[in-house]
Amino acid sequence: MNGREMWHWSGLGVVNRRYKKRTPGLLKKDLHLSSGTPIQGPPILMVLIIILLMTPAVSAQGGQGSERPVQATDARSPWLTNTSSSSSTIHWKTEQLLTGTIEYISIKDLLQGNDEFLPVSEMMPAQLHTVSLSGLMPGTEYQYRIKGQPGNYSFSTYPESGTVRFVVYGDTRNQEGWKNQDLLQTTVARGIATEEDILFVIHTGDIVYDPANRSEWEGFFEKSGAYLPNVTFCPVPGNHEASSAEYAEIFGLPDDYSFQCGDITVICIDSNPMNKTRGDAQRAWLVDRLHETKNLVFVAMHHPLYSSDEKHPGGYTDQRLRYEPLFIQSGTGAVFSAHVHAYEHFESGGIQYFTVATGGAPFYPLLDEKPAGHIFSLENTAGYAVVTVNETAATLEFIRVAEERDGVVRLFPPGDVAERVVIKKKAERWPVMFQGLPDLLKSPVYVFNVHITGLTELFSSNLT
Repeated sequence: MNGREMWHWSGLGVVNRRYKKRTPGLLKKDLHLSSGTPIQGPPILMVLIIILLMTPAVSAQGGQGSERPVQATDARSPWLTNTSSSSSTIHWKTEQLLTGTIEYISIKDLLQGNDEFLPVSEMMPAQLHTVSLSGLMPGTEYQYRIKGQPGNYSFSTYPESGTVRFVVYGDTRNQEGWKNQDLLQTTVARGIATEEDILFVIHTGDIVYDPANRSEWEGFFEKSGAYLPNVTFCPVPGNHEASSAEYAEIFGLPDDYSFQCGDITVICIDSNPMNKTRGDAQRAWLVDRLHETKNLVFVAMHHPLYSSDEKHPGGYTDQRLRYEPLFIQSGTGAVFSAHVHAYEHFESGGIQYFTVATGGAPFYPLLDEKPAGHIFSLENTAGYAVVTVNETAATLEFIRVAEERDGVVRLFPPGDVAERVVIKKKAERWPVMFQGLPDLLKSPVYVFNVHITGLTELFSSNLT
């Protein structure tokens, strides 16, 4: 079967692994890696590998040379979508057709000595499995497992109030000839996996280059396996996933959807070209979503309204005309996008715009002359944004993971903050106590007052 055949969910090569909140320190400052470097080892190790390769296979029954029977353990690591305060949906893939079962229990019950997992099964056999859990408790951590395969995973339902932490990044797609993509994509995913108390990950689109090519999905799930089984995944369709049946089947989400997590509302929209009927329907839906909530609102979409990209200087003006008046009128807190393979931060009309297309796709050059509203940008940098929302403010930190120059990758130490942005939730100035804080944090700090009237007053910009 060649890579261009339609996706039938066979052979999804994701290694099953046990998630840990803290990944051992694999990143080392000023470590330089380049492709083509031979991997060497002790001669005894090479001898052992040769012996293993030459040894006949042994079956579970002990018979030499017999073929291992196919069992349900030939499954791949799961991924989660559509989580709320009382439910979540778990997906996974098996080589063979079977009826899948998820077994789950709350961590609280486990700590109290109750080890009785509750089973939920599918109605019909499948290879691409989808099981929805309902009746869960808000803000609660659950452990789950797939019946018939080893490994335990965990996830948390969304709280009804309190602190919320989530990650934003995008453009993990491959491109032929981009030699460092595997290293960058894997390193970013491992960085995300080390972040504590993350409730969901927003992917701002272009997960893969060709969604009809099953090997690209295999690559994404394998390289993102450090975090996917334990954190809810919230994608938006990029231009590469536009109208993709494979994308819809894998994640089971509409192109436009929204959800509430604590005191925030997240709206994910399809920003790809669409006909008038579809555009009018989306606009009406978006207006309803923006105005029905009093929460701080974050919007995720693929195309950036503002950018210093060489190919689209200034940004996507058609998207700006379509969406920005709605964002300003409703007092949206921030808009996340991708598409331009860099990190950029703009402010316009009281809205904070972040391009976080830093998931490992080939980097794009940015113009030296920046459009109005430009605040901060980084080229040739892989990383992700962590957003922490508490009672008074939302704080975004862009975490640099790696930098690529002339084909050489430099890895940054864990938690390297390139920009820190504070978005206030109430119409009041921050106290003078923030004076001197940037020197302590060693990164730019911006303080904004948003989401009350839709008009933002910038009181502290680039304090370093």
